[in-house]
Amino acid sequence: MDGITKEQYGQDLDVKLRDLHQRLRSKTWRHQPVRRVHIPKEKGNTRPIGISSFEDKVVQGAVREVLEAVYEPVFLDVSFGFRRGRSAHDALRALNRVLYRGEVS
Repeated sequence: MDGITKEQYGQDLDVKLRDLHQRLRSKTWRHQPVRRVHIPKEKGNTRPIGISSFEDKVVQGAVREVLEAVYEPVFLDVSFGFRRGRSAHDALRALNRVLYRGEVS
């Protein structure tokens, strides 16, 4: 959104991360507007997606890591939604195994 690439953000990375950390701690950090882009789909339709600025992606990644560390240990093994290394395909495979063994009625 802000036109800054990963390579540009990587220049003086230590300084930028210290500044970002200070803004997060002082609660002065604010996310940038999300750029709306429409990607083409079949039959001439489009699907909108939002593109965040690179710094917003850094913050999102850090928050994701903290939340995963807190919540991953309490999730059940049968929980597949929005978890790293698990997908809808994994859930279907697990269901297929249970059905194949006749463990459900």
